[in-house]
Amino acid sequence: MSTSWVDNYEIENDRGESRYERTFFPFNDEALLRAGVEIVAVTRKLNERIKNEISFIRDDKKSTIECIHVAIANFVFNEEGVAVETGGSTERLINVKEYITIEDAFFSLVSFVQALVERGMQQALIDGLRREMNGEDPIDMNHLMRTQLAKALVEIAPRETKELSFFLMEYLSAGIADRFRFICEDFLDLICDHFDEADLRRLDEIGGIENLDYRIKERLASRRDVPSFVLEKLARDVFWRVKIKVISNPSVNQKVLESFLNDECNDARRALASCNMASASLLNRLSSDLDPTVRKNVASNPNTSVKTLMVLSNDNNIRVRRAVARNENVNASILKALSMDPSEDVRRAVAGNPKTTIDILELLLGDEDEITFRIAANRLKATVG
Repeated sequence: MSTSWVDNYEIENDRGESRYERTFFPFNDEALLRAGVEIVAVTRKLNERIKNEISFIRDDKKSTIECIHVAIANFVFNEEGVAVETGGSTERLINVKEYITIEDAFFSLVSFVQALVERGMQQALIDGLRREMNGEDPIDMNHLMRTQLAKALVEIAPRETKELSFFLMEYLSAGIADRFRFICEDFLDLICDHFDEADLRRLDEIGGIENLDYRIKERLASRRDVPSFVLEKLARDVFWRVKIKVISNPSVNQKVLESFLNDECNDARRALASCNMASASLLNRLSSDLDPTVRKNVASNPNTSVKTLMVLSNDNNIRVRRAVARNENVNASILKALSMDPSEDVRRAVAGNPKTTIDILELLLGDEDEITFRIAANRLKATVG
């Protein structure tokens, strides 16, 4: 291929839209070039509004990034490789888009894309990451742009983008946890939505699942198809929201759930007590928890056994006893005992439980609490007729 770009033109359509477009070929990114990826810089103007876009195209797939930031400036790189501005930048204008033409906007966009293509995606990402990790201005490849770029690439070339992400992790992190976490943030969507078990194991070997940003860990813990080894690692996480996502994952196993039994985080144990995957045995062990909300959640769980409910029906906390009275797993013996509970809230719950028998409802007709009486009377009327 003799040129790196084609198709530089302007179109005026029936809507009065002007459009400039140039297509580039990623000749410095062999994997993307082999995959047939094209990079298209597009500037359009409609109703005085200028819009810059970069599209990545592969066969019938297309992913587009909108470039909101528009600026024109001159830079040179000094001996240390740091970019130095040599002329005034339109970035300093308050309303930059009011001062530039569509030609100016297209020039700035094409300059950026051409520089990206000439350096190569891989090198551009390396340069941006390295500068930001060193506390320098990443200039044209800040975190937002890197994230958008990674997201666009994974939509059209997931396999090639995976290899690129692994290269960056291994090349730049150098076994340093903070760097590993920082780099992975740029590939959040790739890791969370496209990494399979082999990819996640490779990721774990490079820097450790536990060292990922908490947002990535939350999304991984929510995935239905997440491997069990990931859930086991995330179960030990320091962030309570990650723990709760692990507990609520429909694929979680009992071994992982049991690891939360003595967790110091109340919210984690509360979530465990509400988990519909928790076994009756596990819930029985939680029923003696010191936190009343945990015991209340156990009493509400449909997996809780009658034996455990019997114990909780004598709990000194009204909310716990009321939850027992509402649980449809209770037997008549428990309901009859609770129908004489000193708390009207508990007696009301007994009256409203579908499992409450006619003889208990008749007993509640004599209750001093008017609401309990009404609930029992309406239930009897509906049942007996």
